[in-house]
Amino acid sequence: MHGFPGETDEDYLEQAAVVPHVVHLQPPSGVGQVWLERFSPYPPRLVYRSGPDWSKLIDTRTGKRREALIVGWQAQTYEWCCESYRGVESLRQQLSACGQHVQSQAIEEFLQSRVRHGVCLGEGGLYLGLALPEHRAFARTGVPQRESR
Repeated sequence: MHGFPGETDEDYLEQAAVVPHVVHLQPPSGVGQVWLERFSPYPPRLVYRSGPDWSKLIDTRTGKRREALIVGWQAQTYEWCCESYRGVESLRQQLSACGQHVQSQAIEEFLQSRVRHGVCLGEGGLYLGLALPEHRAFARTGVPQRESR
């Protein structure tokens, strides 16, 4: 896609930098209307497993398996970012509502580290976690939930 009013060469460079981080998403198979679907299976994967106070990231996008364990408020924060773009202040308020009082700067530093590791995108103060839940039918509690169709 190209030709949007006001776009610059820098816009294309930014998007090119994103490509290596989304190889686990299904590639386009033709030309047509744009439809973004984050929950399509494809062999290279970036997924997370979660427990009551932890998330384990499993990344096979480069062909080599890498795992990272995230614990405490960072685990919850990353999972919230995997649901949709989130801002630091919104995340701070959500954590506070859960009884975890974390400074905005600490949240920002954590999310920036996830961006540097290629498991999160950050743009305009908003962050999106790229990992997909390994088992979408399970909530954070590990209890199966009914999926809507």
